[in-house]
Amino acid sequence: MKHLAWLAALAFATPAIAQDKMTLMLDWFVNPDHGPIIVAEEKGYFAEQNLEVEVIAPADPSDPPKMVAAGQADMAISYQPQ
Repeated sequence: MKHLAWLAALAFATPAIAQDKMTLMLDWFVNPDHGPIIVAEEKGYFAEQNLEVEVIAPADPSDPPKMVAAGQADMAISYQPQ
């Protein structure tokens, strides 16, 4: 009976599919803190991994987490003020 339940669960399981196109909101205008992201973009490291990453600088630094929460961006860089 356990095997039957396991087989049923396996039959209905779907593999996670990685997203290959995404938007990344920065926490401010491009600056040295974003160096690794900009270098990866310029040297084609994202493309080597079949990723299309759109890097966006926000008009307001409080926007990135809000935009991700609203589904208008996939990821955001943010910081916690001290």
